[in-house]
Amino acid sequence: YFKWKLNKLSHFLRFNKIQGTVNLYHKALADWLTSSEIEKEFYYVSKEEGCRMLAKYCLNLLIKEQLAVTAEIVLQVSQYISCAGMEEKHITVFNSLPSGNITNFKTAHGSLLHTAALSSDPYVLKLLIHHFNNVDVKDHKGFTPAFLAIIHGMHSNLETLCKARANINVVSYDCPHDA
Repeated sequence: YFKWKLNKLSHFLRFNKIQGTVNLYHKALADWLTSSEIEKEFYYVSKEEGCRMLAKYCLNLLIKEQLAVTAEIVLQVSQYISCAGMEEKHITVFNSLPSGNITNFKTAHGSLLHTAALSSDPYVLKLLIHHFNNVDVKDHKGFTPAFLAIIHGMHSNLETLCKARANINVVSYDCPHDA
């Protein structure tokens, strides 16, 4: 029965024999597998449980230095932790990661804090703030994470940054319309 059901989905799945993993090739399948409409089916995947397992797995690899600490990995792991319900054990391990690595990354938006300020998930920002001594770090235009949160309407992120003592009066290098 399982094999028959899996065959119906096979055009969305690819098995990587070398890594022993199954990859999903269409976001719609991932959305469907985690949707409440199939919750009683045996191939339903709990998004929260999946995120919990991914957070634990990635954090273990990061701590054992078997996974390179990159901007993408840090953001992805913070999203997994958030999706899993912000469990204290995950937060503790994430907070124990070397801050120097995290604060020095540059992204398309500036620092990881700038990228997190634009995230629709405010918990990603809350996780990353722990690693920054200065939440008013400027990007190449002189914009702070708080400024980006303001001009992009990310009100909960702005509130989070203000609670972390962000200065909303910092002057940027360029005009705001260039953001």
